[in-house]
Amino acid sequence: MMNNETRRIDLHLPQSWNQCTTDELETIAAAIISEQRRVDRYHPFDWQRVKLNVVLAVNGITVLRDDDISKGDAAAEWLVRRRTDKLPWPISTGQLLALTEQLAWLDDQKATMPKMMFPYPQKIRRWTWRVWQRDYYAPGELLDGMSWQTYRWLNDWLEAYTAANNRLAARPRNSAERFAREETKSLIRQERDIRLTVLSLIFGCPKWRIRTARFTEPQWQVVLFWWSSMMQYLRQQYPKCFKSSSPRKRKQVQSLPIELYTQSMAVLVTDLKLTEDEVNHLTAHVILRRLNTMALDAEEMERLRHKK
Repeated sequence: MMNNETRRIDLHLPQSWNQCTTDELETIAAAIISEQRRVDRYHPFDWQRVKLNVVLAVNGITVLRDDDISKGDAAAEWLVRRRTDKLPWPISTGQLLALTEQLAWLDDQKATMPKMMFPYPQKIRRWTWRVWQRDYYAPGELLDGMSWQTYRWLNDWLEAYTAANNRLAARPRNSAERFAREETKSLIRQERDIRLTVLSLIFGCPKWRIRTARFTEPQWQVVLFWWSSMMQYLRQQYPKCFKSSSPRKRKQVQSLPIELYTQSMAVLVTDLKLTEDEVNHLTAHVILRRLNTMALDAEEMERLRHKK
């Protein structure tokens, strides 16, 4: 028999991207992936369901009896229990909806992504009876130490990943046509190979080492979170190096930021008085800062020319 004693239930929720731990980022990623997999013609992507799943997963809550949250009955009760609880306890739909409102930043296009370090900074190599395997490290905070060449390759490969992922998402599910099934399998293989290439560039190690590391689907999504945050930061620091999309284009499906103010290698070599190989091995920040300065100088010269 349950007593009438009021129990205090403290539920934790991150209030921004910057407050998320790596585990919480993986939880968010898993909720997004789960929702993406149920999307079809009759079930559009539902951020409310994503936020609800995040609320439950972050707090380790198991639902014993639930109610359809889409019915809008705020008084309807869910019976839930956490791993640390001896007895289940009720929570109303209205209370759950209030909790999901604290995660409004998840689908806020203006929310600032975290300027975080790579969430998986080191893949430990283990001692084997044959050889000592070295450690491979990811770039430092805000792409510190990443070369211009690696940055450009990452941009190119992630654009290719976005294109392959979009084509795969557009494929009909459970198609009975053999050609369609084979094409879908080919796109899946292409997407997986691009993931391995991107991770090998980040860690600066062979692709086979990444394959043995076995990044999970949520972990890969967290890598994409990280890259988006880095691009947001670089766009703020070097605005002349990136495209500014029109309001109409912003409503469309967004791709990863693409560098629009492109300077040929010949211009960079001449300007910096370095060889092509030396330019490629400079850090991405040095090149982007120089490109941004060149763009500003060109705009100033154009403005003065029109003034005359």
